[in-house]
Amino acid sequence: VMILRCDACGSHRPVRKRKARTEPVSENLEEGTILDVEIQSISKRGDGVVKMGRYIMYVANAKPGQKVKIKISRISGSIVFTDRVEE
Repeated sequence: VMILRCDACGSHRPVRKRKARTEPVSENLEEGTILDVEIQSISKRGDGVVKMGRYIMYVANAKPGQKVKIKISRISGSIVFTDRVEE
């Protein structure tokens, strides 16, 4: 067990290693996929937000509770940018 000691006050405490949490991938998304989603919340910029597994999708001009059809335009890590598809 490693001990961390403070030079300023002389206190000490054990240092624990943190294990990285891995979230199971619930769904693999690909660019160009078309989905029907319900907007869950709104972002600071005013875009609709949908959380699906580890992904956060942003939908322009959408309000919470609204059901929309979207097409995935770009995926960057866990952030997904979408375009609305007219029905």
